[in-house]
This record gives sequence, structure tokens and C-alpha cells, in this order.
Amino acid sequence: EYISVYEWNLFKISRTVDLIDAALLEPLSVCFHAINQIKKLINIKNKQILILGAGFLGLIICKILKSTYKNNNLTIVDKNIIKLNLAKKYSDINKTYNSFLKSSINLNNFDIVIEATGNASSFVNSINFCNSNGIVLWMGNINKDLKIPKNTVSTILRKELIIIGTWNSNFKTFDKDDWKLSLKLLEKSFTTSEFISHKIRLSEVY
Repeated sequence: EYISVYEWNLFKISRTVDLIDAALLEPLSVCFHAINQIKKLINIKNKQILILGAGFLGLIICKILKSTYKNNNLTIVDKNIIKLNLAKKYSDINKTYNSFLKSSINLNNFDIVIEATGNASSFVNSINFCNSNGIVLWMGNINKDLKIPKNTVSTILRKELIIIGTWNSNFKTFDKDDWKLSLKLLEKSFTTSEFISHKIRLSEVY
């Protein structure tokens, strides 16, 4: 089978990169872009970092932060135990969402909070978990309308928080190309394929 595409939409992959990892270059680039959004504002070293959501993107961000930026304390939270088990290798603390919410010690405790669940309540909680002068990155595709209580808005003001959004990735731009930077990671033996749960042949799809 053949497909016709524009040349600009093609991306050359090194022979040293496994094709399964290469197939995941797009989500890796999305995560790389998200981290770069934070890097524009703060030095990602010796920080308390919280990742809300151990989905595919949350796991990749966790691995990038652990393998690339040293001396950080990484906490990842999710409802799914299986996903949390995958994150154990790259995080310092793994918690289920309910147990994490019950502990008041987690409030105002993190320099960087990354929301990667898309759950509307998690967007509000990300503000509460962040320390004064911290950074909150909203990444997840929100599942419904978000209502921010008055007290939470006051919290943003009093803590002097920076809330930033991230969307997709930069592709073939003049300054920062997230795809090229992500490919360099893969060429250094960084992998994402360990987070794949199933491999299905095309013949099984029909």
C-alpha cells in the first residue's frame, strides 16, 4: 500500500532508532514542548515536581524529567495502579489520587505542578498543590467546563502563581523544533515503547 503526502510533512528517522519508538515521536514531542514551556520561566533543577496523571503523556514527562534533569523530587499521582507501577522506575513518590488528596501535607508543597489528566477538578487542585511563586502547567484536554471558586482565585493571587498552557508541539520552525530535539533524545537510547500496553497487527483491526 502507498500513501501520497507532501514532502514537508515527512521526517527522516535515524537507522539507530527503533521504529516502535519512532512511531511515538509525536507524543514525545508534545511532552518535550510542555517541558520547554516551563524551562522558559524557571531552571528545572532541585525542584519539587508534581505530575497529575500517569497516562501516556504523564509517564513520558516523568521519564524525561528523571533522566534529563537531575536532583529533582518527582511525585506522580493517578487513579490507576497499573499506570503508577509503570511510573515507579522514574518517580520518587507514587500515590493514588484519593490518598494524595487526603493528605494535607501535599498542599502548597510543589514548585512545579503539571496537570495531565484533563479532569476539570484536577485543574483546580493543581493550584492548591503549588507552592508560592510556583509554576502550574495545564496540559490535559479538559473534559468539561471549569468553574474556579473565588477562594481559588485568591489563592492564585496570594501565591503569585504562574499558570501556563501548552498545546501540541513546534514542527519545523526556525527556532525550536520539538520533533528534532525529541529525535535527538531517541538517538541517545531514550525510549517510550516500554509504556505500550498492546501491539496489534493491521489484520486484527478488520
